[in-house]
Amino acid sequence: MRLLAAISAAIVLTAGTALAQPITGPDSPPVINSAGPDALKCQKTITKMTNLYVKKKMKAMGKCLQQAVPGLCPEQKDTQKIDKARMKAVDKINSDCSDDAAQAALSGFYSTLTDETAISSCALSQVDASADVLIGIIDGIGGTPRDTKARTDCAKELDKQGNKVVSKGLKLMSKCIDKAMKDGVAGDLAPLCVGTHSGGTYTLPTDTKTNAKIDKLIDKAGEGIDKKCDVAGAEGPIGTIADMFACPDAETLQDVKDCLSLAGLDGIWSYMYEILESQYAEPAATLVTPGAGAIGAAVGAALDGDKLLIASGNYAEEITITTDNLSLVGCGAHVDDRPRVIPDGGGTDINGIFAANVDGLHFQSLEVFSWEENGIFVSGAQGVSFRDIVGDGDNFKTVYAVFPVTSDDVLIETSYVKEIIDAGIYVGQSTNIEVRFNVVENNVAGIEVENSQYSRTHNNYATGNSGGVLVFKLPGPPLQLGSDHEVFSNVNISNNAVNIGSGTVGLIPGGTGMIILSVDNSDIHHNLSTFNETFGFALLDQVVINVLVGGMPLPFDPTSPDQTAEGNTVRSNNFNQNGGIPQSPAPFGATMFHGLGDEVGGNHNNCFTANAAGGGAGQFFFSPNDCTP
Repeated sequence: MRLLAAISAAIVLTAGTALAQPITGPDSPPVINSAGPDALKCQKTITKMTNLYVKKKMKAMGKCLQQAVPGLCPEQKDTQKIDKARMKAVDKINSDCSDDAAQAALSGFYSTLTDETAISSCALSQVDASADVLIGIIDGIGGTPRDTKARTDCAKELDKQGNKVVSKGLKLMSKCIDKAMKDGVAGDLAPLCVGTHSGGTYTLPTDTKTNAKIDKLIDKAGEGIDKKCDVAGAEGPIGTIADMFACPDAETLQDVKDCLSLAGLDGIWSYMYEILESQYAEPAATLVTPGAGAIGAAVGAALDGDKLLIASGNYAEEITITTDNLSLVGCGAHVDDRPRVIPDGGGTDINGIFAANVDGLHFQSLEVFSWEENGIFVSGAQGVSFRDIVGDGDNFKTVYAVFPVTSDDVLIETSYVKEIIDAGIYVGQSTNIEVRFNVVENNVAGIEVENSQYSRTHNNYATGNSGGVLVFKLPGPPLQLGSDHEVFSNVNISNNAVNIGSGTVGLIPGGTGMIILSVDNSDIHHNLSTFNETFGFALLDQVVINVLVGGMPLPFDPTSPDQTAEGNTVRSNNFNQNGGIPQSPAPFGATMFHGLGDEVGGNHNNCFTANAAGGGAGQFFFSPNDCTP
């Protein structure tokens, strides 16, 4: 909400007429070449042990997410199981890859390294990050907002079959690749053992045994889904399937099967490709280790398209990126020891990482800590993604942790942000946005999408913030976008922190689960927002904020030219038990609040249907609802 003077990049827009489409991983398997004879044992161990780690982590997390309250996974017993698999993998890889000749005979970047601990750390860290996305797709963020036996049985079967497809699929492909390497097969082994994707169509591996077993694996997964999920009331916008908080976008039985199938890239297979790449075909350009200005020096020397692997440790430096298509990927995520970008105390300490008008950036498994303004700030990008970013504001020193603006094609996923004085995850003046599988805790605002278009904000967990999930259009920014958003399957619980922010974010009353402000043509569905003291959910415009806050000057004076919220659908949400202890400046609390300042006599087509909004302070409509449920 506080726009910095540094934002001077050109605004990047993409024309469109529908909600943003799902953003997925690689669109084809990696090129996999044979390792040399000296590396066969090492290569097989890397693959076997990282696959086992992924299997154990997904099984433990899936079981926890099916049972526990959202946000409590992993529990201690789950962590112990995951740690046991991790330690076993590290020890075995370090043992079987300790010989320099074995390392040199590997294919991909790892052949340039002579430190087996770097190989185990970077390989396990990357499969860990990919596994987190797979867990998000298969199991969602956890919780059972419509707790029925049909929903529970279907979700458990999806977890079971999804984990089986990942673990057995990787095992089958790896077994084929390892045999081909042993037999001395030349060329790219992916078509033989993994398959190919072309034009959105997947072709099974040419190896007949692998082909038949993968085909059978997918068929059996579909049979399991049919058996457990094909029940009365399962399909449709308010059915059991849509209410699972998993397989994003799934509303029919076929959608769930496609999520696990080879039919396209909106499911799990593209992330399995990522795992195979980190095992067999690591494309990194260099390994960065701690030292004065180490990341900045590596970034400065990097070429378009390079990937930098960054070892665990503290990096006291401000980093500026000017080269397109760079990937900054941290090692150590599997032991929660990501590289930490921290202020050096000798500079401005404004941005940990800064990029303006740089396209195709990817940030993964990094921690940004205690920056004065922003952890990672990107403006004017065509394509930028953030995965597994830890943003720590160090007792509210930082304004934004993850902060892309004036960009197109933005993805933020599986990240954790806390103690941010404005918004932990903020996307502003951008288009085609996906924010998913993130945890935002103890911030002023958890997630905010502002003055943007075509966003999908889903499967995020927000707790302990003043406001959980916010989608705004404000009068200040020069880009007056604010339409075609989809906000679904988010969990907002007990966002009751007293608001200590300033500016517009300071107007949000503590105790707010979700606010949708002055946006149009958006779909808000299947969210859980409960135990928030002021508002479970509010759909408002700027005029109503002026009325509620009062005083002079008004918060929005003038308002945006088109400040009324129009054409929004609010459906199939659980907004129970909110609004019992309203915080200032709210004059009342509500489980669900719909207020438009100029609505009387108007027709703004905001529709509410099939929402649970009982308990707490009840519902409050500032003026008559436009649409009859």
